This record gives sequence, C-alpha cells and structure tokens, in this order.
Amino acid sequence: TEFHKNKDVMSALIPEMGMTALIRKLGQLTSLGVIAPLSSDMKLVIAKLTNPEAIKAGRVHPITILSALRQYSRGAGDTGSLTWTPVQAVVDALNDAFYEAFNFIPSTGQGYLFGMDISGSMFGSQVIGTPGMTAAEVSACMALAVAKRESNYEMFGFDARPKPLKISPSM
Repeated sequence: TEFHKNKDVMSALIPEMGMTALIRKLGQLTSLGVIAPLSSDMKLVIAKLTNPEAIKAGRVHPITILSALRQYSRGAGDTGSLTWTPVQAVVDALNDAFYEAFNFIPSTGQGYLFGMDISGSMFGSQVIGTPGMTAAEVSACMALAVAKRESNYEMFGFDARPKPLKISPSM
C-alpha cells in the first residue's frame, strides 16, 4: 500500500496496467504528478485510453468510462481526501473512449421498446457504483447503447404520460 503513493512506482506500473485499473487510478496518478501535461506517462495513458483494441480487450462498458469521466473531471474522489487538477487531454481521451466503447457491445438484432422514467426524482438520485451519476444519466447511457447497436428500437419517457424520446446513434 505504501508504494501506491510513490510517483516512480506508479509510473512503472502504467505500461502493464489493465484498462479498468488505469481508469480507476487516473485521479491518483494525476494527484501524484505521474499524469502531467507534456509528460511521457501522460502520453502513454492517453494512448491506452484511446486504443480501441485495449478498450475491447478490457471489456470496459461505456457506463464505467462515463462514470470515470465525471469523477476525473470533478478533481476529487467521493471518499477520502484525494484531489487533483484534471488534465484536459485526459478528459478528452476519456470522452473519446466513452464513445469508442459502444462499438464493442454486441448487437442482438432484436426489437426493443423502452419506457424510461423522466420524472424529477430520476435527476436527483445517485446510482450505487457510478459515482456522481444520476439515475437519469445512467438510463440515458443505456438508451444510447441500444440506439448505437440496434436498428429496431422505440423509446418513450414518462412522468404523467408517455412522450417519444428522440435518442439517435449520433448523440
């Protein structure tokens, strides 16, 4: 545990670090100064985050990346005292990785009818396992996954009555 706070040790771990572990450690790596503008470690991290084959091999779900993007952009963890100054290039790489991850969700070829709660409570409740994300954001991400991978779907939002949602693959 003590070596996880050592900049040189953490830097040495990056080349062999799996995608999920890397995503989980971005805040700590930035806090330690391993990820810093113009550093070779930052270049390696961005190359890994934007590598389609690494995303595919790591089986990283878009929600995992979106959650990491939100967390990293905030510059602080949910527990403890870890803080960092987000590096824009890492934020951009996470954003690119989010959209790339949709490409590895298999299509079922089935038809889907979605009814999503769009009432106010969905925008205020946090989802366990997705730090800083509301139920509305998580359900929107899942809807986008279907829109990007399936050709036969219809989506409705409801509060008092159903309303068509115009969620398309290009969003």
